[in-house]
Amino acid sequence: GELSAYMVIPEGFLEAATQGDFLPVRFVSSVGATGLVSILKEEMTRIVETILIETQKGTYGAGDAADAAGADGSGVIYNISLKYVEFVLARSKMYRVKQSGVFDGLGLGGYLVSGLGVVLFLVTCLSFAPMMIRRDYALSRMLCARRIPAEIQLLLDFAVYMTGLLAIGGIGLLLLALSGRGISLLTVIKGLPAVLALGAMSMLLYELASDLVSGVLMQFFATLALCFVSGCMYPIAFFPETIQKLSVFLPTGLARMQLADCLRGGYSPYTTGILLAFAGLFLGIAMIIRKTKVAGIRG
Repeated sequence: GELSAYMVIPEGFLEAATQGDFLPVRFVSSVGATGLVSILKEEMTRIVETILIETQKGTYGAGDAADAAGADGSGVIYNISLKYVEFVLARSKMYRVKQSGVFDGLGLGGYLVSGLGVVLFLVTCLSFAPMMIRRDYALSRMLCARRIPAEIQLLLDFAVYMTGLLAIGGIGLLLLALSGRGISLLTVIKGLPAVLALGAMSMLLYELASDLVSGVLMQFFATLALCFVSGCMYPIAFFPETIQKLSVFLPTGLARMQLADCLRGGYSPYTTGILLAFAGLFLGIAMIIRKTKVAGIRG
């Protein structure tokens, strides 16, 4: 029930074909290279088959009409057959392929911007590891004694964390603006749910870490694995269908889809809602871990 591709036959195609000149048929696909060759073969074979059958009928019909009129049309019919063979042998000139997008309605450049944007954001999170990973929770114990719960402490840490990440992201947006790309404020706002979800996931990984080395390694390998499976490093259209379906349920895959929507000027309430739900889930788990660690140290 989905549109995979379409073909545009130019006006005057048949008239040009009768003169031995082929106007290219435009074949447009939005699903990438997956299955494109098989689709193209099927459509082109059907065209050649139709032309073959109809022309054969016309050739024999012309011969029958000449015989019925008492005229000797054998020479003319023979020349028609030879000319037709030349047309068929030149059928490789009948079409050209145009690919309108790699995936998500984006070309290769746009897709790489959305995918690698997720990768670069998570790599940027690595620079905050010395600040976010704690060796002890003496400060947390003191704040708890002053009636500031561990949950509130984590939310404040997350606010500072996101401020730093957004500041770095702002520099990137400024460079894009100076390059003449022109990014609107609305586009930036639409991409915030992806930033919040990825930032919350990074925060959770840091809360799970016991020291700096394990935190950095955990963040790095999680980024590598999730981004690869989500199609951030390589077009997801080239992955098996199972992987494509899985990427829709991963925070990195949803973030890539959100950024792709921003580049297309669109908006998906479903993707936004799921990303915000992921952000809430990650922060909730991180709060439980923080509270457990502080309480364990107290005990």
